[in-house]
Order: sequence, then structure tokens, then C-alpha cells
Amino acid sequence: MFKLRIASVGKTKEEWLETAIAEYLKRLQSTAAIEFIWFKTDKQLEEWAAKENRVICLDAAGQMMDSEKFSGFLTQELAENGSRLSFIIGGAEGLPQSLRKTPFD
Repeated sequence: MFKLRIASVGKTKEEWLETAIAEYLKRLQSTAAIEFIWFKTDKQLEEWAAKENRVICLDAAGQMMDSEKFSGFLTQELAENGSRLSFIIGGAEGLPQSLRKTPFD
């Protein structure tokens, strides 16, 4: 089973998004254990990320991938990182500058 952590600043207050998250968690429960971590500030998020072995940052300004490319990327990352991944989702203003990385090819 895969173990995924998803970290972000703030917590969604949108009912439709909470419903969608619950549906995806239900669909993925036999494949992946997913943990959400919500931080109040960018600084807390940055401190947490510094302690993680490997994080994948998701940001609106980042590289776009179609489903096939993202699937291949995830498969490779899971194989290389022992079936454990941590994602950081940028907030409304994107990721803190310290977490921005050069996009991969």
C-alpha cells in the first residue's frame, strides 16, 4: 500500500471540495493511505518540509502534466522512495519562494 502525505497552508472551507476529497479518499482506500497536514503559516510548512526526506511541490506556476505523464512520474517516485511520498500544495499565492524548485524535464 502506498503512503501519501499532502501538506498545505490553510484548510479548505469549500463544501464541494470537501465532498470531492472524501470521494477520492474512499476510492483510493484499498491502494493508498493518505494523510492531510494543514499548517497555519508558510513558515510552519517550510519547517515541516525541511524535515522530510523527499517532497513534491505542486504549484500553479509549475510544470503542467497530462494524466499519463503524471502517472509515470508517480510510479517512478514511488519506486525510488519506498512507496511513500509527500506533496506540498501551494496556497492561493503559490508556494513560498524557499520551496520553489527548478522544473524537471
